[in-house]
Amino acid sequence: MESIKVSAAVSVGLGTVLLLSACGQFQEVSESLEELGEAVESSADEATDEIASGQGDSDAASEEGSAETHAEAEERELGITGHQAGVDHTVEAVRLSPQEDGSLVVEADMRFTNTTSSDRPVALNYELRWPDGEDTYTVPGQGSFADTGGMVPAEASNSGQVEMIIDPGQVAGFDADHAVLLIGTSGRSAAQIALGPSGETVTRVPVEIPDLEGVEQQLQEEDVDDLVTITYAEIRWGGPDLSPLDNGRAHLYLEYTVQNEGDHQTCSSRGNGGWTLTQPNGDSVLDEGVSERCVSGGDTQTEIQTGFTIDAELAGDYVVVHERTRGGSATGQWEFTVAEFDGAPTEDDDDETDTGEESD
Repeated sequence: MESIKVSAAVSVGLGTVLLLSACGQFQEVSESLEELGEAVESSADEATDEIASGQGDSDAASEEGSAETHAEAEERELGITGHQAGVDHTVEAVRLSPQEDGSLVVEADMRFTNTTSSDRPVALNYELRWPDGEDTYTVPGQGSFADTGGMVPAEASNSGQVEMIIDPGQVAGFDADHAVLLIGTSGRSAAQIALGPSGETVTRVPVEIPDLEGVEQQLQEEDVDDLVTITYAEIRWGGPDLSPLDNGRAHLYLEYTVQNEGDHQTCSSRGNGGWTLTQPNGDSVLDEGVSERCVSGGDTQTEIQTGFTIDAELAGDYVVVHERTRGGSATGQWEFTVAEFDGAPTEDDDDETDTGEESD
């Protein structure tokens, strides 16, 4: 019996040892699996972080590229006014917008101000012009005048836009600093607005002549006794009907009052010739007619209009003479000086014969 008990004890002891050994191995395996799971989880987290980081870099690069594309777009505030046919055309701002196809859109924000007492049309012709080496390139502009319908009411103001599209093949040679926007028809006293510091602006804005305004002359001879006062004078680049003149020509416009202090009607010449203008170069020109020829004795006529077509080389000394007649005639003479002024056309502008077509 004792041997059996010993054997049983030994068997139990061996079983316990085996069981404990098995438990130890299980624990080791369990710990190994746990470590493996943590490693897998850690690797997955790292992979996720790398993917997220890569996506972030990609988004950042995309945003940076978008920012670079946006940075290429440019807006220039100008606020420069050119004049055509009684309407001030102010270029308020210009936007330069690169396009995906490689072209460049140049859009000008415009303000149109009618300086006359009747409805006037805005200019229909616009042209972007820039030099590239010895060549000059031009692109036509397309106007959008939703607020104007192409017309500006008397003594009123409206807005609009002008758009020019530069083809991809021309963009590399485009230089906004030297570019100008032509307003009007090339060769017909078009205004020219510089888009940058190296361009030349020719405004064609009428220039008042204060030396003449309010100056009076007594025209007195036999039965003529008229006090003539020039009330307004300006030089402009449109004729009597305000239509732009050919390059190289300008128009001297006068308004005057005749106070007939005699007893009889007096008159200016029929047709033209009642006024004569001597220019700085010595050439004389006759007036292009007057709006009111005659004034009865004792009456006063105001806002009589006349004008002269003159050379566009404006600076210098002028003499203007008016003659009024009854039985005899009397004359009065006014002298004035036109100084150099900003925005006046240069000799090159006056001699320009460009048709407005693109040159290459």
